[in-house]
Amino acid sequence: MEGVDITFIRDLNSGVYYGKREAATSENDYTAYDTTEYSKSHIERIARWAGHYAKLSNPPKPVHSIDKANLMATSKLWRATVTEIFEKEFPEVPLQHMLVDYAAMVLSSTPDKLNGLILTENLFGDVLSDQAGAIVGSQDVLPSAGFSTIYRSIEKGQPAVFEPVNLKTGDVSGKGVVNPLGVIQSLAMMLDGSLKLVEEAKALESAIRKTLDPRELIGSETRTIDIGGEATTAEFMRVLLENFEFRLEALQSIDLATASSLSQQPISTLQYTERRRPMGIVEKILTHSAIGLQKAEITPGDMICVSVDYVVTSELLWAGMEKTYDQMKRPRPHRNDRVWIALDHTIDPRTKHQPYQQGLMAKADRLRKEAKIVDYVPANVSIMHTDFTRERAQPGLVVVGSDSHTCSAGSMGAFAVGFGAADVVVPMVTGETWFRVPEICNIHFVGTLPSGLGGKEVILYILGKLKRNTIALHRAVEYTGPGLKELSMDARFAIANMTTEFGGIGACFEADAITAAWIAERKDEQHKNRGMYFKPDPDATYAVREVIDLSLVTSTVALFPNPDDVVPLSEKAGMALDGCFVGACTTTEEDLILGALVLEAGFKNGLAPVKHGQRRVTPGSLKIIRRLRENGCLELYERAGFAVGAPGCSYCVGINDVDVAGEGETWLSSQNRNFQNRMGKGSFAYITSAAAVAASSFDMKVKDPSELLRVVDQQKYKRLVKSWINDISVEPNTVEPNPKLLHAQESGDAATEDDTSSESIEEMSRRGVIRSRVQRFEDNVDT
Repeated sequence: MEGVDITFIRDLNSGVYYGKREAATSENDYTAYDTTEYSKSHIERIARWAGHYAKLSNPPKPVHSIDKANLMATSKLWRATVTEIFEKEFPEVPLQHMLVDYAAMVLSSTPDKLNGLILTENLFGDVLSDQAGAIVGSQDVLPSAGFSTIYRSIEKGQPAVFEPVNLKTGDVSGKGVVNPLGVIQSLAMMLDGSLKLVEEAKALESAIRKTLDPRELIGSETRTIDIGGEATTAEFMRVLLENFEFRLEALQSIDLATASSLSQQPISTLQYTERRRPMGIVEKILTHSAIGLQKAEITPGDMICVSVDYVVTSELLWAGMEKTYDQMKRPRPHRNDRVWIALDHTIDPRTKHQPYQQGLMAKADRLRKEAKIVDYVPANVSIMHTDFTRERAQPGLVVVGSDSHTCSAGSMGAFAVGFGAADVVVPMVTGETWFRVPEICNIHFVGTLPSGLGGKEVILYILGKLKRNTIALHRAVEYTGPGLKELSMDARFAIANMTTEFGGIGACFEADAITAAWIAERKDEQHKNRGMYFKPDPDATYAVREVIDLSLVTSTVALFPNPDDVVPLSEKAGMALDGCFVGACTTTEEDLILGALVLEAGFKNGLAPVKHGQRRVTPGSLKIIRRLRENGCLELYERAGFAVGAPGCSYCVGINDVDVAGEGETWLSSQNRNFQNRMGKGSFAYITSAAAVAASSFDMKVKDPSELLRVVDQQKYKRLVKSWINDISVEPNTVEPNPKLLHAQESGDAATEDDTSSESIEEMSRRGVIRSRVQRFEDNVDT
């Protein structure tokens, strides 16, 4: 039922169930009849109810009015009245009329075409809603309510009744396996519709969704027997209540965070950019997130306090963070729904039973339970950067992580930075961090990217041309330019991911219509509507600006042991390999698809994999694995001799005790780093694209993929990858920074650095002033 979202709005106190009737008797020659009767005022009332309900969504949900206007007089009145009400009172709500027999057919075959509201009379609504229960698979799932007032309108003496659609437990009665969802969802409707506890109702709905969702969607995958699961009623409720508890904690953390910021006020009068210095995107994001600025601008070198939107970590890095957390007496996180922790670095299904892995998992699970972490990603569901970037990151956010590849989230238009593990604990607890505003390195894309090349080839080209730790060293890297239209979101991910290899402390892409189109497809509203689309000012100044012509990008390889020692693949053609690895977070879904199609092209050209050598493909998440399985890509990898690994860092870091390159072995990999001993002690790693690894895997010798790329079925490739051009409609609305200032009396009372610079520590202590070090970006963090 993915993609189906239908609400039935049905009259409950008129129609055939309440009309005149006569039973069959001998006195009337055994003739029976029922009467359907509707007044215009009655229809107007329920039409208005539907119109108001539709407008609760933004944009308003469409309304499908169901009748039998080709035959029935009441239906003709129904259609005319509903049309009149919506034209006059709800012109912004889409309205469609449909005959009931056709609606029943659509509901059975393509129910998503009826997404929105189905508005109908009593009998038709009774039948169609029961039909919907059968389509879902269980009547016990569906809630219902009878309202005597407009939704979310509380009027004394005007009751509402809430109940599941099905009140009969049937043959499962007394066996402890009844599905309680109908009752629970009816409760959610009561919280929302009658008590106006809207956020609490959303929290309950989110808890239900997480309980039912599969592991690939970071769900609990807990279902009762009637909807394909194995859980008893008690087991289902235990999981649901825990998820609900975590969501309610999130609401409380929001309230506490709001209370803690009451001493700050946003600038409401800032309208024109000429009132501040010209700034780029990173500077605008930091300005918007800064606390206590005297004016709405920042300058590189400024020390600022910044609100942090998300904290990201893994089981391995949490073990380091926990020491600091223990020293802080394990306080509650600032926002338990803004911490993302994924079990990915050391965990593998083949070794997670071992004491070391069990210890790391136990530490992470203790945090989950204790802090009620909402976004806890179980073992081997997703690499920490993959699903976080694809499902959580949004433009304009500040993301801090304990892994240097946190910069991956910059592909979504966030400013994403990797800190040291201990430095991430403070923003996790306080929601804020201090650091020096970095200088900005601007990479400006122009030109057209050749067919068959992607983000990995682009970042290797940048590394080869500009080298590591040169113009990007200790700077944030901001990616802009007309060439962005050539780069899909997956391509941007690969580039942002390897910004740390470039030397940057963080990354940020200019978010555009391509970004907005991707985010619009997310299922969860809260992760698609918080984006802030900043654009660089035309006269923004950068520490350095480099123009990258995408038309010059070719297939290359980075030689061991430096990611910037980049040469054309042809220079290493024929080099013997012991292993081929496609995977890790850098290797995106579209890279994996293209690699599979290169293998398919090789098979069509008569190539066959040699028997020697190791081959492994490790996609970034279970969601990607499912799609690759469905579209036949994993079958191609398996046919080519690749073992399919569970999502995790795998050979990229070589610390899960099984995916470790042997001493003296030479590997070709699509990962992001080839430092000495990274894949395994004494091993030699060369990094390139997934397509190049796939092409080289047939003979276990380095091979330029260009020949096979030319025969790849491009139509199939475009069909399989997520479209990033055809779905684009309009550019998103851009905003300007609107930072928070301290109240005048507070900022006036606060001592400045100049005021205290001549004081001794003892003198400041007596005055109650504490001077401390702020976060500064020093050496690159390497996991």
